Amino acid sequence: MTFKSATRVLAFTMVLALASGCGGRPSATPPQRLTPTNFDKIQNGMSLVEVEQFLGPWSNFERDAIVKINGADTRVVQYHWKRGDREIVVNFVADKAVSKSSQSLQAQSSEEPAK
Repeated sequence: MTFKSATRVLAFTMVLALASGCGGRPSATPPQRLTPTNFDKIQNGMSLVEVEQFLGPWSNFERDAIVKINGADTRVVQYHWKRGDREIVVNFVADKAVSKSSQSLQAQSSEEPAK
């Protein structure tokens, strides 16, 4: 394979990876998982893996939001579980849940710290 051919193959592979949403997750969170009961299960200090056990895979996330907490720069990652107009959002610091909010879940719809 010539250098020119190898470059074309590499470029094609990169375009294909970007087009397929490399690094993303399925956006179809089952609606039966986005419930007030599951929202209430989210506790302060839970890991992403623990939250995914009852909410399923996340739909979207905000990568690096750097905020000042007690004077120190802290990385906050926000994960979203969404289906239709139902949504649960959980903020994580150092892979631990620190706050949560929900929208269009019959019972709870306001932002509050994770318990």
